[in-house]
Order: sequence, then C-alpha cells, then structure tokens
Amino acid sequence: MRTVIRLTEDQVDEVVLIEKDQNYAPNSKPGKAGKTFASFRYDGIVFTVKSSDPFIEDQINGTISTIKLIKSVRDKKVTIKDDDGNDVETIISVDALEFDSYQSFTKQLNRAKHNSAIAQYKVLSSQPVSEDTLTSLQND
Repeated sequence: MRTVIRLTEDQVDEVVLIEKDQNYAPNSKPGKAGKTFASFRYDGIVFTVKSSDPFIEDQINGTISTIKLIKSVRDKKVTIKDDDGNDVETIISVDALEFDSYQSFTKQLNRAKHNSAIAQYKVLSSQPVSEDTLTSLQND
C-alpha cells in the first residue's frame, strides 16, 4: 500500500542529507548507469534523489517549504542466523520512502503573488460601473 506523506514546517528540517554524488550500482534500473544520486533520511527511512534534481541544493540551502514523499512497503532479502548458527537468507518487509516532489519558498512566494494579483482583478471585475464610466467607455 502506498501512502502520500506531505512534510511541512519543522518536518522539512527533519530530512537529513546522508551523502550526495553517489554512483548508482551497475545492476541498477536501466538508464541510471553513469549517473549519481543523493541519499536522505526521514523518520529513520532512507530515500534517494537523483543528483540532477534541484531539490538537493534547495535542501542544503534551507529553502524548502514542503516535501511530498510516497511511503510503501517493500521486500528486502537479508541473511540471519538460525538456531544452529547457520546463515539463512530470508525476505522481510520494510518501510520504504520514494521522493516525489517539493516546493521551495520562492515557488510558494511566486504563487502567493500570482494569487493576490488574480484576486485583485476579481474584485475589480465585480465592482459596479457608474453611468459616467460606462458612457466614457462607449465613447472611446
């Protein structure tokens, strides 16, 4: 089951950069060979972001307003010791996070400015027009 997690306010500050510019493993998904990623941790779970994403620099600079993550459960192969001390491979279910998107303070400010401008036009368009203004507009 996949769940959307939206981090805001102080939760954003709980996202910790572990390491950046890590190379994808040779057996990674197609298209990732030769590319790099950064690892982050939130609530004890590690997630990755490709190095070309501006999220990394915005997170380092502290300019992130909100983060959207997808939480799911995935199977992980682990080796454990059985009662006789032998290594046994088994599969366990673990929580996983996937980076989805984020909003910077700059984007948030630009959206607020845009919404404010639109709201002003809505107010103007709903105001009654006087007879003199209407006559003046018709004569132009």
